[in-house]
Amino acid sequence: MKKALFLILISLQLHSQKYINNNPNDTLSVDKLGKKIELESNLDSINKWNDYLLKIIKERKKIKNLNHKIKNYYQLSELNCFLTKSYLLNEKGKTKEAIKIYYKVLKLANPKKHKQIIGFVYGEIGTRHFVENDFTEAIKYYNHALNYLDKKKDAYYLSIIYNNIGLYFFKNNKPENALNYYKKSLELDLSLHNYSNIAIRCNNIHRVYLSLKNDVEALKYLELAKKYAIKANSDYDLCLIEKNFSFLYKNKNYKKYLNHLENSYKLAVKENRIDIIELSGLELYKIYKQEKQYLKALLVYEKVAFAKDSLYRKENQNELLKANFKYETEKKEQKIKVLAQEKQIAQLKTKQQKTIIFIIILIIFSTGIGLYFLFKKYQNNKEKQLLQINLEKLNAEKKVIESDLNTLKSQMNPHFIFNALNSIQSQFMFGNKLIANEMMSNFTKLTRTILEVSSENVIPLQTEIEILKRYLDLEKLRLKDDFNYAINIDKNLDIDYHKIPPMLIQPFAENSIKHGLLHKEGEKKLTIDFTLDQSEEFLVVTIEDNGIGRKKSEEIKSKNKHNSFSTNSIAQRLELLNENKKIKEMLVYEDLVNENGIGIGTRVILKIEF
Repeated sequence: MKKALFLILISLQLHSQKYINNNPNDTLSVDKLGKKIELESNLDSINKWNDYLLKIIKERKKIKNLNHKIKNYYQLSELNCFLTKSYLLNEKGKTKEAIKIYYKVLKLANPKKHKQIIGFVYGEIGTRHFVENDFTEAIKYYNHALNYLDKKKDAYYLSIIYNNIGLYFFKNNKPENALNYYKKSLELDLSLHNYSNIAIRCNNIHRVYLSLKNDVEALKYLELAKKYAIKANSDYDLCLIEKNFSFLYKNKNYKKYLNHLENSYKLAVKENRIDIIELSGLELYKIYKQEKQYLKALLVYEKVAFAKDSLYRKENQNELLKANFKYETEKKEQKIKVLAQEKQIAQLKTKQQKTIIFIIILIIFSTGIGLYFLFKKYQNNKEKQLLQINLEKLNAEKKVIESDLNTLKSQMNPHFIFNALNSIQSQFMFGNKLIANEMMSNFTKLTRTILEVSSENVIPLQTEIEILKRYLDLEKLRLKDDFNYAINIDKNLDIDYHKIPPMLIQPFAENSIKHGLLHKEGEKKLTIDFTLDQSEEFLVVTIEDNGIGRKKSEEIKSKNKHNSFSTNSIAQRLELLNENKKIKEMLVYEDLVNENGIGIGTRVILKIEF
């Protein structure tokens, strides 16, 4: 940003100087504009620029009938002073005051004559908002800036704006938009042959392609970034690029990964780039430690630890040298005394540095030992937790297997087998042998199917429905013509695609027949509906009969001392399947009663997660 501001200010200078050179006899221009505007970097010169600005405004107001050219150059000088003052305020961290001046410049500037200045000011306001993470306002002002800046005249500054807009889109997970603006920025930097900025833009584009999981393009632009960073002789940028190379090769090519990581670390140390020293250094430390290169690991760890500390000490050293220089200038007569004091300070400093180094090494060594024991303790705890988790899994699997076996037993219980075979025998002896053969075939297929699916975790819904049909057909033959059943399937269900655990539904159908319909006189009906819930995450199975109801059935069972083994095992199995508690009620019983409260059937609702 500093370079962009200097370009604007130099442009204003040239305008003013050009007029002075072309009008040497114009006393007004020489007296009032002849003071060449200097690009001060001294932060204490704000008052100087403020005084100069007030003089220009005062002189302009005093003189009447200013010709057009002189008035224009006065205006340029005012804008020049405002921009310089705002730059100095920004350098002092007085951002709000600087922005107030930018708004003054926008009011003073002529939209037709001062497009470059207006574009720059909008861009600077946008950047202030960008730094404060107010991205909505930043993008608004950047767009205003783009309306005024020219690609040829303001290529350098436009490149910065495009890059910042690209960064905004990248941070907000819009990689395609980010890529568009980064490439615009790159195009401008290529036209300027600004190798350092080209390297930065290529590195940014590589990051976008990396987020899009396009490793080929990411590698291509990273290689371009390295090429231009080398051309620019910018080791500062190169250490980050080498770090990015190491990331690309981390899980693909260990040799290249380690090589780029070491290059990144060496360049970062050379350039004293603390952020990369920390990133690359910590990774190298882990690698060296893992490879039992403990000396290398320790040296790297020391560098990481010293990185920030050395910067702090360097700043202190610079301040000390400035203080010594000032002291020598003001007190030359005490030169000998000062030299003696400096020597003493140097000795104390050396001693202090040695003490600090010894303390840091001691701290690192102690920390290393402490971390090792903590790691071992953590490792042991993790192993215990893992064993506990495995044990819990084995117990859970054991329960599921036991439940499956119980279900299989309930499916093929002796009572059902006896009744089915008895009905088949009766057909052979007293009935239709063709029907008897059909029943025998159906019974054999049903038995084989149940045995086949009993070892599966899930089966297609179609298979479960076929098991139900075969079973109900056998029951229909046993119960004669007064028993009818219906199986209804929701049209949204794909019975070949959707899968459920095997043999969940048949025990409830058997329960309805055995305890509800078998004791009922007259027409016996059983209806089974398969539907999807509204979220389409669960299968809802409704089994409804017009039997005697649960209350009366319980009375009969209590007399016979019967325990409903099959449905109890299915309920247990459903509870195991619902271990994450996604469904509040997986199994619901509803008693159907008439107006007099007498049971006229039972409805069972099952919810099964796909």
